[in-house]
Amino acid sequence: MGASLDEHSKLHIGGWVDYSDPRAHWPKNPTVTIEYSKDGRTGWKSASTVPFKLRYNKPNYGESFSRTFSAPSDGYWRARFNGNPDLASATTPAVHLRRYATRIIGFNVFPEPIRKGGYLHLAGTLQYKSGTTWKSLSYGSPALYFRPRGAATYRFVCDLTTDRYGRITSHWEQATRDGTWAVAFNRQTGEHYLNSPVVSDYVDVR
Repeated sequence: MGASLDEHSKLHIGGWVDYSDPRAHWPKNPTVTIEYSKDGRTGWKSASTVPFKLRYNKPNYGESFSRTFSAPSDGYWRARFNGNPDLASATTPAVHLRRYATRIIGFNVFPEPIRKGGYLHLAGTLQYKSGTTWKSLSYGSPALYFRPRGAATYRFVCDLTTDRYGRITSHWEQATRDGTWAVAFNRQTGEHYLNSPVVSDYVDVR
């Protein structure tokens, strides 16, 4: 079984099931149960039942299963085949997957209002949540976006950087029109973090 958790807290899980006894047969509608536990030892619960099609329907040929669904950001996962009178049940080893929630606090674009052609400064701090505590996320790369007044969507501007304390490092943008500046940690999260919510600040250019 292989499993991964993406930056949107989506679990991608899949694997193979096979048997070797030539006298055995698959169930009519075979399924694999994906199970979840907070600690990997107790409290296992069914998270999803995954039917799989029989491509070969004979011994020593693996039949594949896969499923993607929203999942907790920290937990243990395993797959279980229940078996039938011909086939014994089987359970995979547990896999621990975790990503940390992130956020950006204190986001501010200043000065405002500002004269056209002037330079805007950015401030804000990137954090991640460890247990119940928010901590600075050092040397991260939140993304900067801009949406002109009257536009429906944001356009990507650039990737920013944070210092050892999670603070956005010195960055300037020239003010050319009214609009909303936004920042989110959602392009370079790596393997350990979830996307952050988008935070924004409207700037009046005169």
